[in-house]
Amino acid sequence: MQALLEKYEGDKERCGFILRNGDIVEVHNIAPEPEHSFLADAADVLKYVNDAAATWHTHPGSGSNLSPGDMETFLFWPQCEHYIVGNDGVACYYVKNNTVLRK
Repeated sequence: MQALLEKYEGDKERCGFILRNGDIVEVHNIAPEPEHSFLADAADVLKYVNDAAATWHTHPGSGSNLSPGDMETFLFWPQCEHYIVGNDGVACYYVKNNTVLRK
């Protein structure tokens, strides 16, 4: 979790993947309002989708609680765990029976 905590910096959401081999990669956030949301560039998604075990993103200036936008995004990736890095630490979420749950 320390490596993810180190990603918590700046005033824009950062995002990426945790690969099956444990590597943490950051991808471009192309969201129209990156201060409040994240959207990974499609080229980056295609590059990592087959090796991704988890997704991660930051919540600058706020906690690691699940937002409605996060829930929608996580439902598209039910095979992965999802980490949110906030000012209160790192939270892990997963999808079960089309519901997003916190570990």
